[in-house]
Amino acid sequence: MPVFGVVIPYYQRRAGVLAAALNSVARQDVGVPVTVVIVDDASPIAAETEVEKVEFPGNFSVQIIRQENAGPGAARNRGIDALAAADYIAFLDSDDSWAPYHLGSALTAFENGFDYYTAETEEAGSGFRYLANFFKEGLPLKPAGFASWAGELMEPIINFTVAGPFSTSSTFVVRNDVIGTTRFDKALRTAGEDGLFRTMLAAKSPRTLVSSRVDALLGEGVNIFSEGDWGSREATMRAIYFLRSRLLMRPVVESFPVAKAKVEQAVRSARVELCRSAIANLRRGDFPLSQFFQICRADPLLLFSVTGALSAARRGRRS
Repeated sequence: MPVFGVVIPYYQRRAGVLAAALNSVARQDVGVPVTVVIVDDASPIAAETEVEKVEFPGNFSVQIIRQENAGPGAARNRGIDALAAADYIAFLDSDDSWAPYHLGSALTAFENGFDYYTAETEEAGSGFRYLANFFKEGLPLKPAGFASWAGELMEPIINFTVAGPFSTSSTFVVRNDVIGTTRFDKALRTAGEDGLFRTMLAAKSPRTLVSSRVDALLGEGVNIFSEGDWGSREATMRAIYFLRSRLLMRPVVESFPVAKAKVEQAVRSARVELCRSAIANLRRGDFPLSQFFQICRADPLLLFSVTGALSAARRGRRS
């Protein structure tokens, strides 16, 4: 009988957030064994107090791993390592939730020869849907005869993981043998690590099933990707991490022309965003100078972008 593994990196400051996510896991319509691994990344609200609020079916088991705060990438890696015996791995952020059919849909995909399953994602409260909004012209899907709600992706999945939120961290499920030794880059503390990980998996050309149904609802708990307002050190570090993640994608997409072109476009956009953030951050006196120099060494063209942005800013002030 196949075994699902669920990896949940956990860091929250408000009680009840993780319990809500776990309740959605406990409601999954699968009768196969499911092992849930929660990696408590030194969360202010302990994972144990949240797990106690949830009643799981008999085919579920829960494991809590505690670690010093190391970021979501490192936490997900600990979870993957703990699930070496699982056949399929699903990821869920601790403030998100699943529709009851999420794992069941993924199991249907795997039973029909697919390696990677993903679906529509919706933001809680706003109703904003990712696939519908970021891929307005539609994805190249071939209808799946076994599921009216899904289709097989007919272009390399890597063409979509490198640009736009095609498959969020809480929406995709993958065969464990596709993951293999691939891991999240734990140095990318607050941005880019998830997109890079999915792109590394996509480079293995997994057969992909995409569901049009909303499988994941994104919540509003602690999201380190959005903490720190515009012009803050945190915002600049996110921009640095994001640019670095796209630079790291370059060798991964080398043999995929469409993805390669999209990565270069993403690098250019990331440079502009980092320049804007850096200029705003410089005025506040908490600029991450050493980290900025490191990314400049990795991407020398960034210096030209910064110089141009500073010149434009000075011209704007004079005018």
